[in-house]
Amino acid sequence: MKKILFFLLIVLTWYLAGMYRFFPLLLLCMIELLVIPAGLIFCHILASHISCSFAAEKLWLESGNPGTLEIDIKNSGRLPVTHIAIYISFKYAFDKKRTKRILITSVGKDSQRETLEINAPYAGLINISIRRIRVYDWFSLFSARKKTPQTIEAAIFPPEQAMEADLPSHPDNQLDSGDNTLVSNGIEMSHELRDIHEYRPGDMARHIHWNLSARSDKTWVKEYEAYNEDTAEIFLDPSEEPFVSAEDFESFITSLSDTIFGLLQQSARVIVHWQEPGKNEPVEMQADSAEKCREILYKLYQTQHFHSKIRIWNRNYEEETYIHTN
Repeated sequence: MKKILFFLLIVLTWYLAGMYRFFPLLLLCMIELLVIPAGLIFCHILASHISCSFAAEKLWLESGNPGTLEIDIKNSGRLPVTHIAIYISFKYAFDKKRTKRILITSVGKDSQRETLEINAPYAGLINISIRRIRVYDWFSLFSARKKTPQTIEAAIFPPEQAMEADLPSHPDNQLDSGDNTLVSNGIEMSHELRDIHEYRPGDMARHIHWNLSARSDKTWVKEYEAYNEDTAEIFLDPSEEPFVSAEDFESFITSLSDTIFGLLQQSARVIVHWQEPGKNEPVEMQADSAEKCREILYKLYQTQHFHSKIRIWNRNYEEETYIHTN
């Protein structure tokens, strides 16, 4: 609006100077015309000393809840800047790019940090980029645009909610001395070999590594992984069709997150398995806390692989539960 009024003032001054042949008005009109290139040059000088960057390299937020995005603005020049417009774009993997304009009213001679509130509606990865900045003169009549290629990755996680997922337990008649569970020092052990150590008082004779002991002058004992009856494994079955929207992807991620938290509430040891495209070995990650759960979800965000269902498998009791997501 200010720019329109300024150009109307130039036209009016030129009209009056020509109509009345009044030299001072003609001189004033020439000065007003010279203000245009001078203002543009001044804006470019201000913009050359302005830089913007994100305060953090990565951002972890929760879907549906407002979060904060911090932007550092640095003015390396001697002159203060009164108005800066920052254009920030947000892009989901399954959504269109959206741009938001932020107006900063005052930037001093030093650096300052601005906080922007953002609300991510869906879980997933968002690429947040500073596309460009626009620096205005002190009267907000003219401006200069400057590109500032800055990008960060924001991981949006679903809220921490627990799904009811009951783990089976051994019936009493199966917990007898005739089972095949290994016992060492009163602790139930699995059949997975973890290490070998020199014999210590209390080690069971059936755990002795006879072949290794025969080749040395010491007695060596096999050490097995500790047995946990609340072990649950989650298998992610691949899907032939990709997710078509951010809502579909969030539905799958939310189901997986709720399942993990539901098992963790029962003090369960949760292991998540999935197959990444182009790799022979499956991926296996263990979740024993909320932070570990988010690391698993973040890993799935990065692979961008598609899954159709979630299977909960209890290896100790051979029981399986299906959770269909699409």
